Amino acid sequence: MKKTIQITLKLLTVFLISNMIIVLQLMYSFKSVLEIVNFENVIDIINKFGLIISIPTTIFFVLIDIFLLKKIRKNSILYIIRCFLLFTLLYLFKLIFAFYLIGSTLELLYDNSF
Repeated sequence: MKKTIQITLKLLTVFLISNMIIVLQLMYSFKSVLEIVNFENVIDIINKFGLIISIPTTIFFVLIDIFLLKKIRKNSILYIIRCFLLFTLLYLFKLIFAFYLIGSTLELLYDNSF
């Protein structure tokens, strides 16, 4: 029971952190387009981008972290590897999502060109 609660808390924490990182990065990247930053804009970013990127990131992070906890005993090294792993997974899934968006856009352009 205790292990289930720990995994659930880890899932929730990583999910919230990755969503927060995605929202902050997108708001910073597109600050010239956003006129006003309000709660509706944040919810819109979470619905369109945050959930798609942070759900697989969270799942893979927790699965890899369970393996890392068994292998690494030093806390300082474990924290550094966890941070590196989270940012790497976020970057990879944002890259995959960007390729998906570009591919679907190119497919739409190709289909509508004739």
